[in-house]
Amino acid sequence: MGCSGQNSGRLRCLSLRDGGYAWEGPEVGLGAILLVDGKLLIATEGGEVVLAEADPTTYREIGRFRALNGRVWNSPAISDGVLYVRGTTELAAFDVAPPRPRMLRLAATWDPLGRAVRFTVTDAEGQPLLPTQAQAIQLLEATHVGEGAVWSPVELVWTAADGGLRGEVPVPPVVTGTRFFVVRAAD
Repeated sequence: MGCSGQNSGRLRCLSLRDGGYAWEGPEVGLGAILLVDGKLLIATEGGEVVLAEADPTTYREIGRFRALNGRVWNSPAISDGVLYVRGTTELAAFDVAPPRPRMLRLAATWDPLGRAVRFTVTDAEGQPLLPTQAQAIQLLEATHVGEGAVWSPVELVWTAADGGLRGEVPVPPVVTGTRFFVVRAAD
């Protein structure tokens, strides 16, 4: 996939099988293309940034926005979640990193009479967790930590308590081995 043409700079996908074009996309001028996370990131000569599927069978645009007002003849660059676009008279940077997952804090207490471990989940930055967020909070357990650890979901019901969420996991009368727990915001 690339830009082709003496005067037009049309985006085209070349078929290596027969040398013809598998598809032809929009005019992008003397723009530049990057392959990022399986998608085409295109800086058009006119200053727009286009995101399209990297599909050899058809052109499918995901979205576009105006990055610069001047001409762009340089390849865009991405570093640490920042997209850099340089034109003939301007330079622009855009934060394109995915949102960071919410940081959660997990605390546990042992209830010997009820033979259960009580977990409390709070926001690591002190923001309250709402009861409506309980469905997105997952408790996971493993028998060891480190390489090769398999984290399995734990079935429990979260209830609101003191700006956080609480849940309880019963412990059988005979415990064999060690269990490790982590909490995360579900995908």
